[in-house]
Amino acid sequence: MQLTSGYIILLMGLFLVVTVKANDESDCRELCPLIYQPVCGTIKNSEGENVKCTFANECFLKIFTCRTKQELEQKPGSCADKNPQCIGAAGSIVRHPLV
Repeated sequence: MQLTSGYIILLMGLFLVVTVKANDESDCRELCPLIYQPVCGTIKNSEGENVKCTFANECFLKIFTCRTKQELEQKPGSCADKNPQCIGAAGSIVRHPLV
């Protein structure tokens, strides 16, 4: 019975990913489901240029906006193009937020 409970807890853990903000953990802490419902968001890169990036779901986009303090334009679905700048833009912010 204890083994079954352990498997259930482990299984639940596999469906969620914990993201923690490095500087102020309490503001942007979030549990995001690992459900692929892509959202296209327009972010600003390090040069201040607009870049369209596909986030795995709205939860990851919400964490990104919280941590970067960016207001994003967003629309449901994947962005038309995959932009290599997107991975660098959020790579240190959350684990696998973009696809």
